Amino acid sequence: MTSFKELKNKIRYLSGSLFYLTFAPKAWLYSRQRDWLEKKYQMPPTGEGFDNPGKLLRAESTQSGANFYFEQAELEICFLAEDFVRIDWKPGIPPIPYAIARTNWQPVQTHLEETPERTTLSSSALKVSVSFDGSLTMCDAQGNILRSELPPQKKPDGWLHKAQLRQEEHIYGLGERANRLNLRLARETTEKGELTDQPKSFRMWNYDAAGKYGPGSDPMYISIPVYLGLHQQGSYLIFYENSYEARFTFADVATADFDGGALRYYFSVGSPAQVLSRYTELTGRAPLPPRWALGYHQSRWGYRTEQAVRETAQQFKALDLPLSAIHMDIDV
Repeated sequence: MTSFKELKNKIRYLSGSLFYLTFAPKAWLYSRQRDWLEKKYQMPPTGEGFDNPGKLLRAESTQSGANFYFEQAELEICFLAEDFVRIDWKPGIPPIPYAIARTNWQPVQTHLEETPERTTLSSSALKVSVSFDGSLTMCDAQGNILRSELPPQKKPDGWLHKAQLRQEEHIYGLGERANRLNLRLARETTEKGELTDQPKSFRMWNYDAAGKYGPGSDPMYISIPVYLGLHQQGSYLIFYENSYEARFTFADVATADFDGGALRYYFSVGSPAQVLSRYTELTGRAPLPPRWALGYHQSRWGYRTEQAVRETAQQFKALDLPLSAIHMDIDV
């Protein structure tokens, strides 16, 4: 009996393997098309890089913002709203804005003030102070410091961006993570799964864990370079418009280390609800789902024929089980 079961399983495995081999030509064609497109849009190296932008030489007002010129870099700050700003460090090629849903922002009245210590660009709700070494300080209208950024470092292909974190500051975000809700508390683990004192390094790289993951597994299926900071002075949200592989860590300093692309990011201030609203205004909001979408959805790997799907639906009906939708996986 055991031998018969083993033979049956081997035949089933072999038939399944032959079935999936039929997708090999499609997979090969897709990979060729993907490689061609990646080569077409691949950004060339932007230079040797630098450890800091150098000294601030001058600043010029623009509509809704200002440009800052350093010895080795340029900084463009543009207010999209009173409490929402886009920040670009150059050199670097701006990203293709496929992730941006709204681009038609109204002009914002800003004020540029220069002092011996810093140059401050402000709206009615947000102040961004640029020091002469390239460090940035973000404050609300009352002068509360919400975020303090260190001068960025330019790598040959990417950027290293750091900001000081307050002792009590909580960090939330980065997409799907099998870890603590407050990412500041996350720690690296040993090969045996034991926690260490080293802050967790979160990887920006979408990965299908195929159902095999546990606490601390990283990366996961959805990686998004956005996080919310919450501390006693207030809250803010920062979103990096960069799809390159990156690593984020949160210790005394928040570090974003990108392997490529430009250093363009968006910064908003306000309550957690307000900054999330700005983020979805920028990247798009999901429509209200239909009522049936709130019901039970059945899915599995292995629906190979229409008959199999129909039989599944009939079995749910015969057993009086609720069913709103049946999903067919990528094997169909």
